[in-house]
Amino acid sequence: MKNDIIAVYMEHLNKQGIPYTRLANILRLSKGSFHSWFSYDRTLPAKTALQIAEYLNLEDEFFFHYPCYVMQSLELSNSKNSTNRKKPMRNIIDFLSICFEKENHVAIESTCAELSKNHDTFFEPDKSLFNLVESLRNESLSSLQRPIYSFISKIADYKEVFKTISDYRLLIFAIKSQRLDVQTEILSSLNRRIDDLPPNMYANALLKILTYYYSVENWERMCDCADKLINVGTQIINTTHSDNPEDAYDEPLEFNRVKYLGQGFLMKASALRNLKFYKESKMYIKLYSEMDWISNQSAEDQEEIRRFKVYGEANGYHLELLQGNFSVVDQYRHYLSQHPDEKLPGIVTIIEVANKYGIAIDDEIKNEAFELIILKDELMNHHSYYSKEKQLTLFVKLFYEFSLHLLHIQDYSNGYTLALNCLELSIIQGNSDMIVKAIATLEYASANATEAQLKSYDKVRKGVLKYEKILGHRYASA
Repeated sequence: MKNDIIAVYMEHLNKQGIPYTRLANILRLSKGSFHSWFSYDRTLPAKTALQIAEYLNLEDEFFFHYPCYVMQSLELSNSKNSTNRKKPMRNIIDFLSICFEKENHVAIESTCAELSKNHDTFFEPDKSLFNLVESLRNESLSSLQRPIYSFISKIADYKEVFKTISDYRLLIFAIKSQRLDVQTEILSSLNRRIDDLPPNMYANALLKILTYYYSVENWERMCDCADKLINVGTQIINTTHSDNPEDAYDEPLEFNRVKYLGQGFLMKASALRNLKFYKESKMYIKLYSEMDWISNQSAEDQEEIRRFKVYGEANGYHLELLQGNFSVVDQYRHYLSQHPDEKLPGIVTIIEVANKYGIAIDDEIKNEAFELIILKDELMNHHSYYSKEKQLTLFVKLFYEFSLHLLHIQDYSNGYTLALNCLELSIIQGNSDMIVKAIATLEYASANATEAQLKSYDKVRKGVLKYEKILGHRYASA
């Protein structure tokens, strides 16, 4: 057999002059079982194969050869008209469990590759593989779980709910990586079957997807997704939710019940505002600002309702500014001074509106913007209601809008540097739209850049070219 772990063991035993019957005695295993394994009549179980490998100091060989060995054993059993596929699959599950325990990422990848090649002929999907990866779900093991979820997601024969949950888990991993391009790829699969998710998981997923649409500024999809969350949020408010979901594969709600409805209204308002439907946006702001009607309020409910009132005030000012009502600027700045978490989005709003209407901003706003930029890393690590992903998106926008303003007032040095910072951060985030905008700004301002700045731009642009195929654009000129 190709890639044969038995042959590896036999070769080693022969070199050492150890009969396998003696090895059976040493390991306290049945000689009859040893004979059937080493004569290929039965498949060597994963746990026993590891036990032999540890004794012979052949662990690396075990992790490299065992997946192929099991698949080929299964092929042999099929050629003998065997109908029992469960034992080889049990061996795969046991092998992957060992890989998790040893944190052997390469072995998991190779096993999934073998399963992918052979699943249509030799593999009958069941819940055992899915249950394994779910049972071992742990923050520190995410890199090990990813290839298994990815495998399950792509196998047509798998139960739809298992594939959908696998996509959802992959989305969570992608969100933690803060790469929008990776999230885009996963969402294209998840969106096709998101309705198959269990109820609480569906609600949690909608929150995450809305954050993604906000980050990539896909306002139309954000509107549709917000409508779904509003429907789900209304159901959550109107029903009694248990911390122990009825569906065995479901999960608890991640947030207080009020957040689901309030965030649906908030994201709908934000999408409508960016689509310039200001009247409709104002209506949704009113909806999430006035949720005192919710019955049986707990202390957590009341805190969340209060929080949405605060957001409503901030976004009300934002809406007025976008419509050219600058009489609210001083009120807005006073509000920002009382709510530190809102300073970053608030300063971005003020600069964005100033750029839109060609209005100068005073030195105090400029200084606050520079202070936010200087404290970026500290603020990103500081506890905030805003997720790190959303904060990163806001900093990208701050770099971009502030660079435009500074270039407009002929502060070329700082303006070019901030546009360069915007490009670097957009590459880290995989934010294709902002990469395009940053490069356009840098190309436009290149005549006023220093030699050192142009060299820095050239270096960063090489990083952009690395992502061309992933992001699906051609960004840089030759």
